[in-house]
Amino acid sequence: MYRGKIKLLLAIAAILALAFYIRRDMNLTPDFTLGDLPDVSVENLDFRRRIRSRDWHLRAKRAEHDSGVIRAFEMEIDVSEADSDGLMSLRASNGEFSEADYFLEVRSLDGVLFRDGRSMDVLAPQASYERSPDVWLFNRGIELWDEKTYIKGGMAAIASDGVFVLWKGAYVSWAVE
Repeated sequence: MYRGKIKLLLAIAAILALAFYIRRDMNLTPDFTLGDLPDVSVENLDFRRRIRSRDWHLRAKRAEHDSGVIRAFEMEIDVSEADSDGLMSLRASNGEFSEADYFLEVRSLDGVLFRDGRSMDVLAPQASYERSPDVWLFNRGIELWDEKTYIKGGMAAIASDGVFVLWKGAYVSWAVE
């Protein structure tokens, strides 16, 4: 007789516990909403485009497209000029590209600039490319060096013809032979 009552009480307790957990789980809020997801997500992106007589080659481990902006992660960017030996080869941790105004911003970049038979290593925390006026801007500083020259600036602009301007604490050293 007592065994039947104990089994009944245990069954009621189990049903109440199950109802409690089901109700709790149904009231949980999700950690994300569908609005947080990108329109398109691609792995191992390999993209080529010709813009103003330059061949742009972008590779990224992952890229996402959302509302007209492309976000890329673990990027490699090569820009070569068709009418000269100019070449820029950069690696960046991540970046964004706006389709509307062809604005590119990359972060944590390092690479090599090559022009007129001379190459220089480059290191910068952030850089942006503006199609008009066709210039790379380094608003958080830049370092450039080769075997004879070291250049550092708090801010810099590098034009498509290779001319660059440094300001906000520019420093240059070079070796004389």
